[in-house]
Amino acid sequence: LQGRATSPYHAKPLALRRCMGNLIDNALKYGTNAHLRIDDNEQAFVLTVDDEGPGVPEQRLEQVFEPHFRLAGQQQGYGLGLGIARSIAHSHGGEVSLQNLRVGGLRVTLYLPRNAD
Repeated sequence: LQGRATSPYHAKPLALRRCMGNLIDNALKYGTNAHLRIDDNEQAFVLTVDDEGPGVPEQRLEQVFEPHFRLAGQQQGYGLGLGIARSIAHSHGGEVSLQNLRVGGLRVTLYLPRNAD
């Protein structure tokens, strides 16, 4: 874990715990390690989770947020975690985004604005 929260984030704590838990659990499911980084300032709280898994084909990056979607051959879980995490982020005015890493693996970024409108 790199970084730290500089001040409390005012939100629904159980929902955010589930959101972050889903992102970390997903990273550990598809890779042996998860690398977490927190960037926090007066504008936003950002959690970045990098895994060491196979990544996701570019054309499927948005599909993984759909309920029950799983990549072929990956039968772990129910295919709900990322969709739930994104829904929770949206309810707080934020976003969950995905990006394949050049060295392999997937980067999941949770962005939560400090002043959600």
